Amino acid sequence: MMAGGLAFAYPATKVSEKNKKILFFLCLIIIIFASYFFDSNTPWPSFYASIPVVATAIILAINYEKNFILSNPIFQKIG
Repeated sequence: MMAGGLAFAYPATKVSEKNKKILFFLCLIIIIFASYFFDSNTPWPSFYASIPVVATAIILAINYEKNFILSNPIFQKIG
C-alpha cells in the first residue's frame, strides 16, 4: 500500500503520452506474467513479491487514462 501511496503522492508528470502508453502495457504484461508464473512454490516474502508491486506503482504514477482497460466501466466495477 505504501508503493501506491507514493505513486499517488509523486506522479510522473514529465512522461510523454507515447512513453506512458509503452510503460502502461509493459507493466501490464509484467503483472500478468507474475500472476501466471508465481505460485505457492515462489518464496514469500522475497524479491519476487516486489515485481508486481513496482509494476502497479508505475501504472499508478504515470496515470495513463487513455486506455480501454482502466477506463472501462466493467473493469472499474470489478476492481
